[in-house]
Amino acid sequence: MCICTYKRPAYLLRLLSELEKQEIEGLFDYSIVIVDNDKSESAKQLVESYAKQSKIAINYFMQPEQNISLTRNKAVENSTGDFLGFIDDDEYPGANWLLELYNAINEHQVDGILGPVLPDYEKAPPQVGIKRTLF
Repeated sequence: MCICTYKRPAYLLRLLSELEKQEIEGLFDYSIVIVDNDKSESAKQLVESYAKQSKIAINYFMQPEQNISLTRNKAVENSTGDFLGFIDDDEYPGANWLLELYNAINEHQVDGILGPVLPDYEKAPPQVGIKRTLF
């Protein structure tokens, strides 16, 4: 799992907690690569502390230049395994998220898969803020 983060420790902590709860039915293993796009390494202490108690291997890296492409590339460069997954630091997955992606890839015999990101607002936004317009 690749996570790019920038100065959102509370969200990152929630995401790590949810990734820890993934139900994978023993079908695969996964690890986490976190790339901090903050040159002051604002996520480093949180990640190192969390990694000490995690059952999942977590590796931390820092990308000093603020650039999401470079940050994602650093995550890919430091990843291992047969598949890569990306999730943003302000998102969180359901308990079967990785399992469903894994099963879909195998069922459809594809090299990759995308899924929707559903909003979960802390408080309801004004309707004008979520209205979708088709052009």
